Amino acid sequence: MNADPPTPRDRAGGARLTSSGRRGPWAVAKPVRYPNCYVWFVFFSALDIMFTSIVLTLGGAEANPLVNWVLVRWGLIGVVAYKFTLVMFVVWVCETVGGLRDASGRRLAEWTVAIAFIPVYLAIVQLLLSVRVYAG
Repeated sequence: MNADPPTPRDRAGGARLTSSGRRGPWAVAKPVRYPNCYVWFVFFSALDIMFTSIVLTLGGAEANPLVNWVLVRWGLIGVVAYKFTLVMFVVWVCETVGGLRDASGRRLAEWTVAIAFIPVYLAIVQLLLSVRVYAG
């Protein structure tokens, strides 16, 4: 049997090193600093796109002028690409700030989640009010 014995974790990424000092095939990238915040941020960003699509289908309008410009120019696929790019940029900023000051990076990531929730909340309220108008 020619398996490498367990070795110390790589300081940069937490991945185990092989006996030759290289990362093993299981080590793809170093872990992120605030994974729970990022999961919620991606979740609320995806909900924002879904609710935007529903509101637009029901005759509503996009309130964010930049997203509205992307929507007019490239449609819903463009909005998805814009949002995906924005998510990657925000995660990069949080990781960069967190590398300098962990508390500031964490606070930024938490505020990002809170801000991402706002359009989701507003869309839910808008949809509930429109259902009330149609029903009543």
